[in-house]
Amino acid sequence: MQARQMVLKLSYDNKDISTDIEKYVKSVEFNDSVSNEADDISITLEDRKELWENDWFPEKGATLKASFVAVNWGGAGNVELPLGTFEVDQIEISGLPHEVKIKAVSVPNNNNLRDVKKNKSWEKIKLSALAKEIADNEGMKLYLNLREDDEIDRVEQNEESDLEVLIRVAKEKNYGIRISDSQLDVYYIPDLDNAEAVATIKKLYGNVSSYSFKSKTRDTYKSAHVRYENTKQGNFIEYTFDDPDKKEGKVLEIHKKVENVAEAEKLAKAELRDKNKDEITGDRDILDREDIPEPVRHRLAEFWRNRTLLPLGKDKYLPLWTYRDTTAWKSLSSQEQEALNKLIAAKQKKQEVLWEKQARTLLGELTAATSMIACAEDLGANPESVPRVLGDLSILRLCVVRWYRQWQDEGQPFVDFTDYPATSVVTASVHDSSTLRLWWLT
Repeated sequence: MQARQMVLKLSYDNKDISTDIEKYVKSVEFNDSVSNEADDISITLEDRKELWENDWFPEKGATLKASFVAVNWGGAGNVELPLGTFEVDQIEISGLPHEVKIKAVSVPNNNNLRDVKKNKSWEKIKLSALAKEIADNEGMKLYLNLREDDEIDRVEQNEESDLEVLIRVAKEKNYGIRISDSQLDVYYIPDLDNAEAVATIKKLYGNVSSYSFKSKTRDTYKSAHVRYENTKQGNFIEYTFDDPDKKEGKVLEIHKKVENVAEAEKLAKAELRDKNKDEITGDRDILDREDIPEPVRHRLAEFWRNRTLLPLGKDKYLPLWTYRDTTAWKSLSSQEQEALNKLIAAKQKKQEVLWEKQARTLLGELTAATSMIACAEDLGANPESVPRVLGDLSILRLCVVRWYRQWQDEGQPFVDFTDYPATSVVTASVHDSSTLRLWWLT
């Protein structure tokens, strides 16, 4: 049975290079933007052979088509998760260790949408018409999800790109812009707030390995006040929107052109939402989720396991016991690996002293307090002092034949029965192993 895995499928200028780069891929970061930003992808590659510093150096403007492919996932077969088409925007080469990071965005650099600044004005135009004109100019597909499409008296473009002016106008009407894979989406932002939850994450369950949330008071507002002097009509247009979920806070003052109170209401709600969107933020690490597609869950779990050092605090790290299997470890030179191994070994030696001292204190108190025979289940990864402490305190050890071996010797031979500790319980199987018969057959 082949192991499940998640692989990157990548085409460069319509040529599949997945197999060529597979062994060099260290990480892939994909940003699926919700609003007013282009999707982007960053691919970090190991480059000890300096391939990307020479013949493999990518061209800026080259196209990348990327997917995640879930391989050997049960009856579903291979499942492909398309990420989109991107254009190479930035190449970063660094060392040591040698690596290259390629960043690409979903908005092509060779069109006018993002980078070309313009001056233009529109009279009596609707948001839908403005979006269509810009999308048509760049040869992009257009998707509209509008609740209202009122005519705008005048739109001014002053040293702005088409994307910037479209985002600004849409934002004032409480609409968001999303660009992905040569498609321009215009959607109503409150629909996201009011939509049904697609998943519920419960922090007390095993699928959340860690989480953090923060709430800030600075630069957040309880209400928004719009005030605009309409010189044509000789009056002021005012509107105040209060967030019903907030009891106190600052007032956001807005001085932008509006034609009537209805427009002022839309503007107040849109500006208040935008200002407060980062009031509460958070992140979490997910190991397993039944309500997330299995290929995605597996990929998240791979990222979780593929960590060499765990942060414990400022400038404090703990190595995973599988750190030699991680991508980061394999990217190090032999000298770097040797240096890190020596550092970890030195720290472990200091910890051994603490472990042994604590064990003798606690276990000594335990054995002295009872006439019963003490028996330890000393299985798994243990400090080196465990056998010595148990022997000195006459605590029976648990020796499982299949696991009681000379692991440091070549071939990892089994320990001879005559060398088993006198104070030990010996067994062929335990509750989380196969039976003796099955072990023999396999």
